[in-house]
Amino acid sequence: MNVQRGNKGQVRQTANIEWDEIPKNPGQLPFVVLAEGLQGVGKTHFSMTFPEPIFILDTENRADVVAAKFAGNKKVYRKKITTFNDLRLTLVQRIFSEHEGGTIVIDSGSDLQTMAELEYLEEAKMEKIYPTYIWARVWEKIDNMLKIIRDRGFYCVITGRLRDEYTDDGKRTGDYVLEGYKKLPYRVDLHLRLLPDFTAEVYKNGFRNEPIDRVKVLERPSYSEIMDKLIMGNVPKVDDLEEVKPSKVKPAKTKNIDNKTPAKEVEKAVNASESELEAPGETILNQEGNHIQDEENPPQIASYETDSDLVATKEQVVEAYKYGLGLGLDNSTLKMLLFDIRGEDVADQDKISDGMTVSEIEIWKEGMRTIAEEYLGAKN
Repeated sequence: MNVQRGNKGQVRQTANIEWDEIPKNPGQLPFVVLAEGLQGVGKTHFSMTFPEPIFILDTENRADVVAAKFAGNKKVYRKKITTFNDLRLTLVQRIFSEHEGGTIVIDSGSDLQTMAELEYLEEAKMEKIYPTYIWARVWEKIDNMLKIIRDRGFYCVITGRLRDEYTDDGKRTGDYVLEGYKKLPYRVDLHLRLLPDFTAEVYKNGFRNEPIDRVKVLERPSYSEIMDKLIMGNVPKVDDLEEVKPSKVKPAKTKNIDNKTPAKEVEKAVNASESELEAPGETILNQEGNHIQDEENPPQIASYETDSDLVATKEQVVEAYKYGLGLGLDNSTLKMLLFDIRGEDVADQDKISDGMTVSEIEIWKEGMRTIAEEYLGAKN
């Protein structure tokens, strides 16, 4: 705690706010990579090139041969996984509690959705996922798990099976698609497709902003080649970096508004002084250490209200709903997206749009655009 002396010998305590450390290069950061491919292209072998110890969470019960091959040279652990709870308990009780880093291999990630679905059905006492917006609860289990793995400082390699792609009339397209959780490529930092000639196509590189129509090929896909060609090769030298200094901007004056004011007419304005930026709930003590109230300078809590904080009108909600229909999305998908945004905060799910804010409307529409582009090829 910082201690500051105020008027009349009063002592003001404020919490210490520390900046998080910024790594000097992305190589210090763990990342999540999806390695998809047909059977036999070396997905599990690829995962063995990552930093040890390596923890194989084997949902297919087929990684024992590869694990035995590398166990003599690397510290490798393997656990057969049959349920999502097996996965969770292994992470918490054996990996996170006993190790501070390494690589977690989920082999195969194509089984994650099925395991999460079965666990949710058992928890909810349901026979199937319906209405479709409830899928958001299933996917949340997977997303949270990946976030925890990254936050704990572990690399994560997720292997993925491929299946034939078909048109709406049942004809094979000649291409392949990922089996299982369709959003998985959007939840990882790197997305690779391993090919039969043991090269790999890079479908996504979260460390570089490259044209999406230019697919990069790794000749010898491995951790070291990823670091060399996809991550470190794009990092400026530390000596070339300059401290970014904020520009001075005068605060705008606040216009009197209320929740009935149309969002388009509301100005984004904040009138904040230094006293208003003090942390809410700070403690003021006298020299004896007793809590007292600073009558001359009572602590202020900043109060901000912008157009995005306002409750949306019914017309705005309807306009957003029609926007989604215009993109080709059905009612179940629109409700699923809405549930993902507001589900936990709304008691009556039949009135899930009541009280939506303007910012929630924008998040909803952004989700519509993402789903439409991913699955329907629609362009807004």
